[in-house]
Amino acid sequence: MVESLFPTPLWRFQYQHPQQENPQGRAVTNQGGWHSQTDLLDDQALAPLFRWIAASCQQAFTEIGWDFSLATPSFNNAWAMVNGPGHTTRAHLHPHSLFSGVVYLQADGGAGSIAFLDPRGGAQCPR
Repeated sequence: MVESLFPTPLWRFQYQHPQQENPQGRAVTNQGGWHSQTDLLDDQALAPLFRWIAASCQQAFTEIGWDFSLATPSFNNAWAMVNGPGHTTRAHLHPHSLFSGVVYLQADGGAGSIAFLDPRGGAQCPR
């Protein structure tokens, strides 16, 4: 018998409106490439994108049976990354987040794939 006690669902949504870059980058989990500041939620030019993300998250929360009368989820931050050939992003977690998301505005042919690891504490320990 198998029970899925801690499933990690993954949703995919398609957004059709690419946005702009912020030239002031920083180094966080990116190895090469460009990483924006984490304050993109304040950028009014990106408001349509974040409204779309919020609607997508609401759909996902509804599908898992979230009770919005008990708690209302909200965004805590957002940033952008631009990676070129040979650039990567180290494996990392987003603590204190119910959902984390990635929006690809462009991915050239031959670009690497995103990898999702088990986010549960201790699941990354060597066996």
